[in-house]
Amino acid sequence: MLLCWREFSLRTSANLIMSALMIGGVSALHADELLIGGQMPAFASMRSVDGKHWSSQDFASAKILIVAFTCNHCPYAVDYEERLVALHTYCKSVGKRVQLLVINSNYGRDESLERMKRRGQESGFKFAYVKDETQAVAKAFGAVYTPEFFVFNERSELVYKGAMDDATSAEDATVNYVRRAIESSLAGRTVKTSEVGARGCTIRFKRQRNSS
Repeated sequence: MLLCWREFSLRTSANLIMSALMIGGVSALHADELLIGGQMPAFASMRSVDGKHWSSQDFASAKILIVAFTCNHCPYAVDYEERLVALHTYCKSVGKRVQLLVINSNYGRDESLERMKRRGQESGFKFAYVKDETQAVAKAFGAVYTPEFFVFNERSELVYKGAMDDATSAEDATVNYVRRAIESSLAGRTVKTSEVGARGCTIRFKRQRNSS
């Protein structure tokens, strides 16, 4: 009986740890983690919901580039849609060289480009919302969660990564880390808070099956 209880306790603890890793900011789980100060990975052309194609070369002249990973179905990502729209409006107000790229790397029927188009129309997306079909971009960035944000300066160096702000609820958010990183970079200052653990659903990667 004691052994059964001990086994139950161990299993419960393991489940709690796994839940924390899935929801909390533990980006170290990803083997290809992009570190602060690292160069933005080059990426090939990806299709946007408006029919355009975007690659890293299209952002070569950007003074600031914000890359956000999101998806259609994650409740955390859905909660941030209005804040993404507001971020895009802010970027436009700052100037053309501050750009936002939003990427959907999730695998699944609900994450198809057609579903993305529908979601973008419903949510009023005016930014580039592209599909990472091969999931190579998410892996190169070390992206783990939706939503998760990466801010690059004019030298394409990573100056901030992680959560947009300090609360999943817009009403409770008091600090916008992404916006602070943009403002500091534009002013030529070092970004004081360069990493805050992202909160959300883990990106759903396609399972690799052995051919043997």
